[in-house]
Amino acid sequence: VEQWQLQDVLLTIWLLGFIGLCSYWFLGYWLVKRNTLAQSTPEGAHYKSLPEQLIVRRNTANTSPVLIGIYSPMLVLPQAFETLFSKEQQQLILEHEICHYQRGDSIWNTLALLILAVFWFHPLAWLAFYTFRQDQELSCDDFVLARKHRSSRISYSKALLVAAGQPSPMAFAQLSFKKYGDKQSMLERIKHIQTAG
Repeated sequence: VEQWQLQDVLLTIWLLGFIGLCSYWFLGYWLVKRNTLAQSTPEGAHYKSLPEQLIVRRNTANTSPVLIGIYSPMLVLPQAFETLFSKEQQQLILEHEICHYQRGDSIWNTLALLILAVFWFHPLAWLAFYTFRQDQELSCDDFVLARKHRSSRISYSKALLVAAGQPSPMAFAQLSFKKYGDKQSMLERIKHIQTAG
């Protein structure tokens, strides 16, 4: 009887953790997407390098470029995108977001979050999720900088530093790619760019 009582307690704790995390992420995602839509307008001049089906919006808030959404993600660019970044940096940033978009990383991230919610009690699950997300960013960086000159790598590194200084619209929802765009992660990405080059 005591064993069954212990199992019931552990199951209840696990269930509360699972529901709590899923609710936290879903609510955060819903709130941020709603606020982003309220603070942004459709982009009139569509960039030629972007896929036609990718929705582009211009955020009136001062945020860094970010993909938001799961099945049909939209690209949200800051109002000062052309001011913050040079022409080359703009193209490199767009290529990075296109890489995420074409690989369907938003869907993979959602699946990874569900797995993390199931194993929320295990520290290795959190480490695996962080590593998974960081590898996503590094692989997109590698894709963007493949066969690029050293000057492009330097320019891209500077763009990462600028982006790190911009606030994230989805700092806790984690269904965007800016969650791993904080200063520490940006430094890791810049170090990777230098060593890969």
